[in-house]
Amino acid sequence: MNRIFVILVVILSLGSTCLARSLICNACISGIETYKSYLRSGSVVEAEKRKYYERCIKSGSSRLFCAGRRDNVVPYEYKAQISKYNSDEMCWSYGLCTDVKYVKDPHKSYAAKVLAHSPPYTTYEGLAPNRSKPIKFLVVTDIHMDFDYREGKKVTCGESICCRTTSGNGGPGDEHSGLYGHIGKCDLPVITTQSFIDHATKFTDLSFVLYLGDNPAHDMWEQKPEVHLKGLKKFTEMLKVLKVPVYSVLGNHEGYPCDQFDATGANQHQWVIEGALDAWRDWFTPQMKETFRRNGCYSVVVPGTTLKLIALTPFTMMSSNRYLWGNQTDPLGVLKWFEEELHDGEEKGQSVIIFSHLPPNHPPFNPYWSERYLVLVERYTNIIRGLLYGHVHQDYFTILRGRNHQPINIAYTCPSLTTYTYNNPAYRVFEIDGNTYKFLDYVQYSMNIEQSNRERRPLWKQSYRFTEYYNVPSLSVRSHLLLRNEISVSCWRKCRTMRQYVRRLSS
Repeated sequence: MNRIFVILVVILSLGSTCLARSLICNACISGIETYKSYLRSGSVVEAEKRKYYERCIKSGSSRLFCAGRRDNVVPYEYKAQISKYNSDEMCWSYGLCTDVKYVKDPHKSYAAKVLAHSPPYTTYEGLAPNRSKPIKFLVVTDIHMDFDYREGKKVTCGESICCRTTSGNGGPGDEHSGLYGHIGKCDLPVITTQSFIDHATKFTDLSFVLYLGDNPAHDMWEQKPEVHLKGLKKFTEMLKVLKVPVYSVLGNHEGYPCDQFDATGANQHQWVIEGALDAWRDWFTPQMKETFRRNGCYSVVVPGTTLKLIALTPFTMMSSNRYLWGNQTDPLGVLKWFEEELHDGEEKGQSVIIFSHLPPNHPPFNPYWSERYLVLVERYTNIIRGLLYGHVHQDYFTILRGRNHQPINIAYTCPSLTTYTYNNPAYRVFEIDGNTYKFLDYVQYSMNIEQSNRERRPLWKQSYRFTEYYNVPSLSVRSHLLLRNEISVSCWRKCRTMRQYVRRLSS
């Protein structure tokens, strides 16, 4: 494959003439088609496995990691995925085929079409709140529950995840994993996951729970479909104790291998769809099941309200999903379905909360999908009350902007329950107005892992309430703009608000 692009670089030196562009495009298409023919040969998988293992060892990775990826991941990449390359789509996405016939609904024309009949932008800042009847819901994400976590194991082990049976016991001077976890490259023990459930049961006024995905641990080199489903079903059973509807989405780690999901309609990953539906059957209507089977998404109106929840799959928006290399603009027709759901909500006078695993414009977000997605968010921002995401394992917000850089909405990236990437476990409870569905506030809760390990009991506490911590009246766009103005470049050295915000990111 590298030789193909060397040839393309040579052709690029010919200049930007029409002939050069045509040669570049044809060379790209021919090169990819040749590579696809190579992949169809019978011995390619074994040959690529050997090559991968040699490269992996030379890169300094452990034999355990390299052997696991060689046996469990590489066969999928070279047999089930790469052979699905669409040469026209790929060469267009690389910018090597630019003639009109290769352009798949350019972004500018798509945006103009979608936004042509937009109503005047209005904020719901002026809508009269009804704080006497707030709706509360819990958001939790990125569990990464590790069934192989063990107390007393090495926390630095030379692998991408430690604190496990294979990590070793270490010597007297080594740091060891605690009963409830370790802040670092270790995922969450089952006992700590259960302690979250126990703590969350104190909320008797929740209307629903949103789970934003990612059950499996970070041992990507040795995962198998049955292990993925084991974690998904285990955590879902735990959540049932809360006795409210649980609306979930799949995370990128639910794919096998990680990030991979067949978005071609061939149903190669139907096992995860059916496994999720079996786990979530108590809360899914026949219509939700039908949509989820078709594209991994669904919508539901919260009973007794006009609040619609729209759940989006991460797999059609991830550039790292190789199955998208045959269709990067709207695989499985998710964006078309999303637009129809938003239009239906607008027609019915509903308010909308969007939730998914992967935040827009965060790697590995597919830019072609992201552009169109954000155009739809802009078009229907008058009914969208908030957007909720996970994946990053950190706590931050993004001010979404539309035409002329106008702020239109807020996207919240919620903290992880896992300690992987150096954070204490955390989750939050949102409060929204029962009349306007305006986001009023949220309270974040966290567990102090080091202290819990010392005292050998789970110690959960309230970390902060957003409006009190940042001294703003609500979660409105205006409040976030005021906060953003305080968290400015000039504040890096002395601003109290900046220090508070950084503290939240690293807690």
